[in-house]
Amino acid sequence: FEVKKGRKPVIACYGLAFKPDIDDLRESPSMYVVQSLISQGYKVLPVEPNLDAKRVSGFHLCSMEEALAKSDIGFKLVNHSVFKNLHKNVISFVQ
Repeated sequence: FEVKKGRKPVIACYGLAFKPDIDDLRESPSMYVVQSLISQGYKVLPVEPNLDAKRVSGFHLCSMEEALAKSDIGFKLVNHSVFKNLHKNVISFVQ
């Protein structure tokens, strides 16, 4: 997936926790997705509203507002209740 002039898109990843509305990252498939995208050279804006920390496993978390403003596309990886109305270029991988 690429955008203008061969530039890779900036990807927002909404939700890192193991399941909705918790702060537990242990065994979270979302963490694998984010780390995989980063290792492939994508700029990723990870969002996890249930954590107070700003840095997780080697990357910085950003706010939902920042991710919406700066991303080309977003992936909803965890169905947190605060993500209920996400719509701007967001692909949901959850039900």
